[in-house]
This record gives sequence, C-alpha cells and structure tokens, in this order.
Amino acid sequence: QITHQQMAVLEVVLAAFILVFSLLLSVENFGLQAERMKNCGTELTILARRLDGYRDQKIPVSIYEEFVGQYGNILTRYGNHTYADYLVSSLENQRKSPGQLYSIRYLFTAASALTRTSLGFIHYVAFIVVLVTLFTSLF
Repeated sequence: QITHQQMAVLEVVLAAFILVFSLLLSVENFGLQAERMKNCGTELTILARRLDGYRDQKIPVSIYEEFVGQYGNILTRYGNHTYADYLVSSLENQRKSPGQLYSIRYLFTAASALTRTSLGFIHYVAFIVVLVTLFTSLF
C-alpha cells in the first residue's frame, strides 16, 4: 500500500510534470501557426483566382513576373510549412489519383510523412515515457 507521504510526493511530482508539459505545449503556439497558415492560404487563393483569368491565354512575361513576385512575397510574409506538411499534402493529392493508392511511391510518402510528423512530437512522447516510468517505479 501507498503511505500518505508517498502519495504526497507523487502528487507533487505529477503536478510538476503537468506544469512542464503545459509549458511545452504553450511554447508551440499552435493557434498562431494555424492562423498564419490560413492567412497564407487565403492570399494564395486570391492570387490563384487572379491568375485563373489568364487560363488558355499566352501570358506576357511582365505579367508572369508580377505573379511570381507576388507569390514570393506571400510566401516570405508567412512561416513556411514543414517538409512533413508537404508530404501529407502530397499524400492527399495521390489519393485523388486512381491506382496510386497502393503504389510504392504512395507507401514511401506515407511512411516518410508518418516519420517526419512523429519526430516533431518526440519530446512529448519522451515526457510521457518518463512519467509512466516514474509512476510504475513507485508501485
């Protein structure tokens, strides 16, 4: 059985771990990242709609360069997506193509995306492993 003193120590340790975990999550600032990505996507959509007006036309070099400059400016103003974001997007595009779902390319991209995404959260996994190890060692 657990004594009152052991329970008090356990509560303090768990409270400290929860505090550290909360601080790690707050540093990530997911809300701001999501808002910036949304704003970037909105501006790119507006640019794409303007460019769509030139569909089936030969675009003069000056207009092309203007669009390229605007595209670069939009990407510069916002934080870039990670390579894992690119891989997930690539998976979504491959799913839309019939016959691509179980190709070697699709499976490789899926494995790469999973690996890259999970590595971004490895410190959370390590934190949980330490917490579980500590908890089980007390009992």
